[in-house]
Amino acid sequence: PAVTITLAHSEIFKVNPVTDEAGNVLAWTGTLDIPETVYTGMYPGEYYTMSSFSSWGVPGSLEMKPEITAPGGEILSVNGANKAYGNTAHDQYELMSGTSMASPQVAGMAAVVAQYVRENGLEEKTGLTARQLIQSLLMSTAVPMKADAENYHSILQQGAGLANVGAAVMAD
Repeated sequence: PAVTITLAHSEIFKVNPVTDEAGNVLAWTGTLDIPETVYTGMYPGEYYTMSSFSSWGVPGSLEMKPEITAPGGEILSVNGANKAYGNTAHDQYELMSGTSMASPQVAGMAAVVAQYVRENGLEEKTGLTARQLIQSLLMSTAVPMKADAENYHSILQQGAGLANVGAAVMAD
C-alpha cells in the first residue's frame, strides 16, 4: 500500500519547522485533513482485469508474449510539461496508462527479485543464471487475471498473469 499527496498539500508540512539549537531544520510538522472519499487508483470490483488497450498476441517467433502482466492503467506519474493535459510546469503529476507505465514496474520487480536471488545464492544452488531465475520466479508466482467473474484471460493476452513480487521473493 502507498499514499501519495500533491506538492501543494506537502507544502502544508513546511509551515512549522522543527529545528535544533543551531537552527538547522530537522523536520516539518503540520496537519492535513483527509476527506472521506479518497481516490485509490483501484478499479472497483472483486478481481483485477486487463486494460482494454493492452497489446497482446503471438509475435512472428511464436513465443508467448507478453510473458507477464504489470499494472499499467491509471498510474500516478510525474509528467511535468505535458501540455495536452494542461501541465506546463515540471512539478506536476498525472494519471497515465500504457506500456510506459507497466515497463518500469516490471523493471523494479526484476531488481527486487535479483536482490533476492543474489542474497540467497540461488545461482549457485540451482545452476541457473540470475536472468533465468528472475524470469522463472516472476512468471511462476504471477496471479492469473480474470476476464469476468468466471473466466480467465488467455495466456496470449496476459502471459503468466499479474506479477506478484511479494510471492516471488517468498518462493522456495
